[in-house]
Amino acid sequence: MREELERKLIIDFPMLYRQARQETPLRNPISYGFECGDGWFDLVYDLSNKLTEYAIENKLTIEAEQVKEKFGGIRFYISSNANTNQNFYLQLLLQQAEVKSCQICEVCGKPGKLQGDNWYSVKCAEHK
Repeated sequence: MREELERKLIIDFPMLYRQARQETPLRNPISYGFECGDGWFDLVYDLSNKLTEYAIENKLTIEAEQVKEKFGGIRFYISSNANTNQNFYLQLLLQQAEVKSCQICEVCGKPGKLQGDNWYSVKCAEHK
């Protein structure tokens, strides 16, 4: 993801991406950036907003550990102090984003299809 898009996520959701700003020898994977294409920016932004709102409403601490593409879909890993019921809801949000990502071109954000043999990706007809 382009640096300016990453910067917007970090600025708009400072609690969620707190570790993205840290420059330490033992860096968290999120400190390396968002390992996915620009086409998923809106999806990541929407999920970040939902996670942040839920954290505020329920007085939780939620931090993004890693955001990346894997097997063609988005993988969004978090850590939190949520209880079992709260964690179930958080996992549901993450799974919904994974499902949506398999229908969005990772390059441009248009509708896309999951494709590939050895390396899977979601691309629209233009970026296929």
